[in-house]
Amino acid sequence: MSEKHERMLRVGLAGVLAMLSDLCALVFLVEKQHLQVALAALLAAGVGAVLSFFLNKYWAFRDFSPIRIAQLSGFATVAVGSALLVTACVQLL
Repeated sequence: MSEKHERMLRVGLAGVLAMLSDLCALVFLVEKQHLQVALAALLAAGVGAVLSFFLNKYWAFRDFSPIRIAQLSGFATVAVGSALLVTACVQLL
């Protein structure tokens, strides 16, 4: 398998792991901590985003350079936007 295909597989697996951590955090926050679903969805999205960032940076892309502000702010912009969209959809439903 080529390096490109291996990296694509790692990125996909990182996404699945981040999604599963988001889902587990959501269930925990709603069922065990009794948070409102919308707030729990927002916090759980944060958990998934943090895991996604680190898995992709260090494992999928094997980038061991120091975290740069530009790198983090770009990722955070997308993650916050996504979390707010998910939270709004959960609140509406």
